[in-house]
Amino acid sequence: IRDLEDVEALDLEIMVKISRGALSAIKKRGKAQLGDKTMVDALAPAVVSLEDCLASNLSLHEAIKTGSASAKVGAEKTKEYVSRVGRSKSYGEHSLGLQDAGATSVQIIFEAMEEWLQEKNAVSA
Repeated sequence: IRDLEDVEALDLEIMVKISRGALSAIKKRGKAQLGDKTMVDALAPAVVSLEDCLASNLSLHEAIKTGSASAKVGAEKTKEYVSRVGRSKSYGEHSLGLQDAGATSVQIIFEAMEEWLQEKNAVSA
């Protein structure tokens, strides 16, 4: 995202811009959509949550917390899907019941951001 070169501090608006750009790039490159059992299944709902939080004027910490919860729900939902794209597509029906690794990675990233912000807020309080 080229218009972020002079950014010195991360706020929710910038986080939304980064996350939306990342989601678009991942979907384009991997040709994945919701329900394909990929990282998109966790990232897309997290991005929507961040956007909703921005519209509601919530803090970055609250937005990441909400995005983290959405990513977790999205990742867990991948257990219900059959892999259609990516490395696991060759497993087909055998992938049912298993959580997607990419979606789990997105969940872990959001959980780590939430934990870091929680620690930073505790230190500055």
